[in-house]
Amino acid sequence: MSKHPWENPTIFEQNRLPARAHFFAFTRDPGQFVYSPWESQDYLSLNGDWKFSLVANPFEVDANFASAQFNDSDWGTIPVPGNWELNGYSYPNYVNTLPDFERQEELGHISHTNNPTGLYRTLFTLPPQWAGDEVVLYIGAVKSAVKVWLNGQDVGYSQDSKTAAEFNITPYLKSGENVIALEVYRWSDGSYLELQDMFRLNGIERDVYLYRRPATHIRDIHTTATLSDDYQDGILKVNLDIQGKRNAESVSLTLFNPQGKTVWTKQQALAAGEFATGTIINAVERWSAESPTLYPLRIALLNSNGEVAQATWLRVGFRRSELKNGNVLVNGQPVLFKGVNRHEHDPKTGHVVDEASMRQDMALMKQLNINAVRNSHYPNNPLWYALADEMGLYVVDEANIESHGIGVANQGQFYKPEQHMVTRPEWQAAYIDRVSNMYEASKNHASVVILSIGNETGDGPNTEVLYHWLKERTSLPVMSEQAQMKPHTDMYAQMYASIPLMEHFVELGSDRPMILCEYEHAMGNSVGNLHEYWQLIRKHPSLQGGFIWDWVDQTITTSSEDGVEYQGYGGDFEPQGVYHDGNFSANGLLTAEREFHPHAYEVRQVYQDVEVQAEAPESGKIAIFNRRFFTDLSDLALNWTLEANGEPVASGSLDSLTTGPRQWQNVQLGLPAEREAGKRYYLTLRFVQKQAIAGVDTGTLMATTQLALSYVAATKPVVKNAAPEVINAGNITVLKATNTEYHFDSHTGWLSGLTVNGQQILASPMVPWFWRAPTDNDFGEGFPEKARVWNNIHQQASLTQWSLEETSDAVILQTEHQLPPVESRYRSKYTLGSDGKLTVAVEFLAAPNHFYPELPRLGHRLQLLPAYSDVSWFGRGPHENYWDRKQSALFGRYSMPVDALSHGYVRPQENGHRSDVYEVTFSGTNTPAVTFEGAPWIGFNAEHHDSMDYDQFEKAGLHPHDIPRQDTVYVNIDYKQRGVAGTDSWMTAPLFKYTLPWRDYLYSFTISPGH
Repeated sequence: MSKHPWENPTIFEQNRLPARAHFFAFTRDPGQFVYSPWESQDYLSLNGDWKFSLVANPFEVDANFASAQFNDSDWGTIPVPGNWELNGYSYPNYVNTLPDFERQEELGHISHTNNPTGLYRTLFTLPPQWAGDEVVLYIGAVKSAVKVWLNGQDVGYSQDSKTAAEFNITPYLKSGENVIALEVYRWSDGSYLELQDMFRLNGIERDVYLYRRPATHIRDIHTTATLSDDYQDGILKVNLDIQGKRNAESVSLTLFNPQGKTVWTKQQALAAGEFATGTIINAVERWSAESPTLYPLRIALLNSNGEVAQATWLRVGFRRSELKNGNVLVNGQPVLFKGVNRHEHDPKTGHVVDEASMRQDMALMKQLNINAVRNSHYPNNPLWYALADEMGLYVVDEANIESHGIGVANQGQFYKPEQHMVTRPEWQAAYIDRVSNMYEASKNHASVVILSIGNETGDGPNTEVLYHWLKERTSLPVMSEQAQMKPHTDMYAQMYASIPLMEHFVELGSDRPMILCEYEHAMGNSVGNLHEYWQLIRKHPSLQGGFIWDWVDQTITTSSEDGVEYQGYGGDFEPQGVYHDGNFSANGLLTAEREFHPHAYEVRQVYQDVEVQAEAPESGKIAIFNRRFFTDLSDLALNWTLEANGEPVASGSLDSLTTGPRQWQNVQLGLPAEREAGKRYYLTLRFVQKQAIAGVDTGTLMATTQLALSYVAATKPVVKNAAPEVINAGNITVLKATNTEYHFDSHTGWLSGLTVNGQQILASPMVPWFWRAPTDNDFGEGFPEKARVWNNIHQQASLTQWSLEETSDAVILQTEHQLPPVESRYRSKYTLGSDGKLTVAVEFLAAPNHFYPELPRLGHRLQLLPAYSDVSWFGRGPHENYWDRKQSALFGRYSMPVDALSHGYVRPQENGHRSDVYEVTFSGTNTPAVTFEGAPWIGFNAEHHDSMDYDQFEKAGLHPHDIPRQDTVYVNIDYKQRGVAGTDSWMTAPLFKYTLPWRDYLYSFTISPGH
């Protein structure tokens, strides 16, 4: 083994204090739970600017840099907390799985020449009232390893970059000014256990402070607040680790109910070491994510006069989480984890997140009906747990262990257990240390209902021992994704399980549930088939939900050379030749700036707590089901609207919902009896928050359901206009009716012009279109290359048939094209009525003797002149939606500027589609409108960008500002476009029912200029 601790896996701490629960203790009782201690005289923050120097490796560190006499005047500064790479030192590097360091032959070894080392120095003077007390240095998180000096003396060393390191610095203090110096290594042997999918950033990432401990002090607290076997009474156990010289005589504990009334108090003479007590609270108010009820607990050490020597406040949530009868039960109920994975990430500060960011994240999760979060893939800032307790989220706490790039089980590839740390005995203590750090820090939080030993860790003796280590200390269920169905996990936590795999799990049965630690990889335009996942999950008790990957795009704000601000990903920061994984970091339901991607609305819809059914919605009789497990729906108000062709005709509200948990309630709505034939009626039910709760304001939309009423066709009125006429003008054939002319090119066979009163509408011919700008999921599947034949295939079409027919009230033009690359025929039938409307009927006749790739889309593309600035439609909206991601997009009548249709994914790709559209109208100033009508539906896209300027067959590192804006409006009118998929972003196609396989297709739509 190396003598250097940073490459010796048996050394992961030196002189570091044992891990403990996170709490603040004070010599003056603050009178309530506090989130931060900075107003107390017992804590001294060291956050702020420190002197800083970055050297190439540990061997270039000046041996005297930690001494008080060292001259650091030529050093720079860096904020603490703050990542080096976002403060002018080195560069961000995004890597998914592989080591970002030079892999050495021996596991744990690090290059001696390439290991950037950050040197920190700061000064402090102790408050005079701290004289005689112990002083502890707290470093909240530092990556990847840190060596600590005080006044030139070696204090200690620590690894595990996502949990706190504490050092008793009392022996090294001096009166007056003191110098703390830190030596932070970019890489250590611990880096082999920290290969998470994220920007690899370094430095001090959480608070650094000093605190004092009186002669007798509380070193650790362990509260167990569980429930009786009937889940009605609260059982509280309190264990204290009290250390130091005796200057306190007794321990006082007081438990308050949520209204502030004392429900239990106890004072007991102090004995050395461990202190244990407890009580039972009858008919306790239970904690759950639905009702996060907390009981404040005051713990105080008292001196002989009954005065406080030290006091702390915790908040206790009585809940019971257990594996029982094949399910993870919370308070006896098999709750469903409507979850998301969350990295600690900010687009400007990197891995440094503040309280405002955490509160915002939690509020947005609540607004999206997310009830669970997996701390991926490391323990989080301690404040996160306190907020989850308060606001109500189920937390999967996860140890800071991932070694994906060394090899992982169940993913094939290059995994060789015998060459992995997971099987090496000398590494086992390091594994246990990381799980211990996680467990001890969060053990008092009601929100933590599952513990995870890590992510993509490999599987072997060193992970199996972690399961048993935890089960010896807690009854909480333990997750090990790598264990699959081996005994050392309490659930089958398969990541990115397909729907068939989940159905197979149900078919075979199990004594443990399936909870997807990751699913629905939300990379770019994604999150298709979420509805199908949850139809299955809600059907089978052994499926208990999962955690979407992931919360926000892991991108970093940067600027182009000409000053355009954008979100950067892998390749935007690294020097030439440095490995990166491109935009694989952009997998969020939200942008890095916390704005919703369109698929966030789908999550809110599918995760919602309300289900509505109606056998005959025309009657107004509906049945409401409460999907919650603990609380009724009395906090929601129901607002309903009946619309005809997207226009409201009736509405009402209901404030008296009483639907109990897992119960149905029948409701009668006062719908009008009369309905007009030929109009499409939709009943829309919106459930909004009646009173503000944590993170959710009054009036926030929490659930929606839309019910289609039966359609009654109307007799179309007979319009008597002059018969359409045909005008031949060279190679242009004009079909004319009223004031409208359609110009067809007899050489190409395509519609080449469209005028109303002589005003041109089209800026290009209307041509068949089969291609889309590939999504990230398309690239992951290899679909662009598979489907390459469809790219611009219309350019290879040859006109083989052309015929005109005139009747008394119509002109019919029929064409047939050959598509040689796919040996197929493409027939078009254009029927112009006397009203000036042109019906376009298409037959795509697939070659009967060969199979060709499935179609990305089937429809037409055209360009409108620049004057067309606005769009309105009757169909699904208002946000972007797709064939397999449209549950949240309600039928209605919507209007917006054309520019508002698009969505700027981090890497430009197919975007802005609206599906199931009855009609869409484009309009502008001083130009005739043009409408496209489905039979009954079409889909459409419209934007001022040519999708052919997007990535086509390989990713080129593009960003939205790289795509040139065009004056004309590019419009796609689709019969169908394949789904966006979501199972994963590297292999799996959309569900088959959301694809366009090789077969014949027939469809039609109508063009109505001036309408």
